[in-house]
Amino acid sequence: MSVHSAGYSLISPDLILVQSGSVLGYVKSSDLNDGVDSLAEAISSTPTSKTIPIYLEDGTTVIGEFYVGG
Repeated sequence: MSVHSAGYSLISPDLILVQSGSVLGYVKSSDLNDGVDSLAEAISSTPTSKTIPIYLEDGTTVIGEFYVGG
């Protein structure tokens, strides 16, 4: 059984629940942060667009792609 709250998965602290079209799954928070360690770094960095994998709850099985736009 998995528990979800406010779009975050309690299965693993690194997995965040997302939906892209009809695909409901998880993205890894490490894929979202681009190595940015602080808000100041995020604000000063150049926005980029990318596509990251969407996973099942196991965090390894890829079931789709999630677009992150800048």
